Amino acid sequence: MPGTEPQLKGHLRISMNVGYSEAQLKNFIEVLRDKVGAQIAENGAQVLGEVMGAPLPEAHSKAVKVTRKAPPVDASPDYFTGKATVASRFTSEASGSYGGGIVNFEAGARTAWHTHPVGQTLIVTSGRGLIQSEGETVQEILPGDVVWIPANERHWHGAAPDSAMSHVAISEPQNGSTVNWMEHVNDAQYGK
Repeated sequence: MPGTEPQLKGHLRISMNVGYSEAQLKNFIEVLRDKVGAQIAENGAQVLGEVMGAPLPEAHSKAVKVTRKAPPVDASPDYFTGKATVASRFTSEASGSYGGGIVNFEAGARTAWHTHPVGQTLIVTSGRGLIQSEGETVQEILPGDVVWIPANERHWHGAAPDSAMSHVAISEPQNGSTVNWMEHVNDAQYGK
């Protein structure tokens, strides 16, 4: 965190004095990268380099970043009908760029009507689902299907009545928001 560099330097010096190796201290930077974020790790690596008297060439961001699987979170009943969970949330490292997650719908579960200010891409990974853009016919979506929803297009999506469905959802924010939620899809609309 900005402003804590002097404290970190002191702790790193103490760690070196009690026998922590250079490799162990570099590993600490990798733990920061995995658990807290790339920018914090870079700041820590810079401080460690100053303490050690030389910059750490391998302290720069790795080319590939792995985000570990986290437990799924129940989707809000304010925006979903039926049981749905969101898992493996992700965001691009580029500021203001895309983000998303894996959404798992039990049979009959669906989103409320909503729009995305910059659009959305869905990649169906399992099961059988449904999607509808307002004023259009409900369409079936299957594993391997890739769905593009244009910006500000009013729509909903979810599982078929007799099948669970999972998809990866990818959106880009505009003014910090990726979605504008509206009213629930009623049973008559879902059954069309």
